[in-house]
Amino acid sequence: MYRFKTGKFAGKSMEQVMLRNAPDLYEIAGWATDKPQLDSLLREFNHLRRALQEAPIVVSCAKSGCKRHPETMTLPIGPDRYYWPAPYFWCRKHEPWEKDGISPKLPIHFDTLDSFRDKKNRSAVHKSVLAAYGIKKASITERFASRFFANLS
Repeated sequence: MYRFKTGKFAGKSMEQVMLRNAPDLYEIAGWATDKPQLDSLLREFNHLRRALQEAPIVVSCAKSGCKRHPETMTLPIGPDRYYWPAPYFWCRKHEPWEKDGISPKLPIHFDTLDSFRDKKNRSAVHKSVLAAYGIKKASITERFASRFFANLS
């Protein structure tokens, strides 16, 4: 288990930070890619990132009555032109019923964060992916995060 020694995440485990603060962690990982002294951070980050690809999605497709597991999500766009964390989830068969005022279809994964530069949009994607995994941000303790990732292995 990787534990941060300094900075705003000092004392926290990588698992907890991945679930609570993924947008910030992705920025740190991007910054650390050319720093050999941070190889252990990057190894653990990539391990957790790959594990999340196997995480079960617990929400249903937005199409009423559809029992398929969603693979993509769309987010509404507010009047300020930022995404809102109020996702609709879509299986392969179904498409959004409107084209205006929503994002394009986005993969349900934290790696989607890398597509955005704005912190508001990254935060909206993060909250939406947590919702797809059935995680309430308030419940993300170190113990919860450790168990969540242990169950994925």
